[in-house]
Amino acid sequence: METLVKQDILTLIDKVIAALKKSDFFKLQELSNHVIHNASIFQDEDSVTMAVLIYALSKLFEHHQYISARPFIKLFDDARIDLVKENYRFYKQDITKLSRLISKFDSKYKKHIVEVINQAKLKKSSKIYEHGISLARAASMLGITQWELMNYIGKVEMPAKSRINALNRLNTARRIFQK
Repeated sequence: METLVKQDILTLIDKVIAALKKSDFFKLQELSNHVIHNASIFQDEDSVTMAVLIYALSKLFEHHQYISARPFIKLFDDARIDLVKENYRFYKQDITKLSRLISKFDSKYKKHIVEVINQAKLKKSSKIYEHGISLARAASMLGITQWELMNYIGKVEMPAKSRINALNRLNTARRIFQK
């Protein structure tokens, strides 16, 4: 596992455990958004798996507040210990146990996996689009429709530099056509 990914996952696990201990299930939603972003950047199996787990866990506790967080805390703690020790085989087993525990309570777990992967595709496509690639090309590169990408881009704020470039282009076009 790449060092940067490992550090990010360790930090994430600490934050998830803290949120579970405080019953701060809104924080889980924030963490799932962060992980989806990282999964779209790193595109490694561990980040994507963690993104799915955190997202599914946030949805689980959003709909079923009566479920005890203790078994989830224990499994995340075990995963953290195994990851620190670089015992990746046991880490993967801990993650599999977490996945099974979530799916035991949440019949929509498979749907959450699809949602996380789609969100990662949308974020990655929007980043490609930000770099000047056409909307059609950015969408096709990641297998989503232009409509999905346009809808997503319309909801997120693009960086200031993109807006400045667009304003410069608009002003240039106005100067050209005024003559």
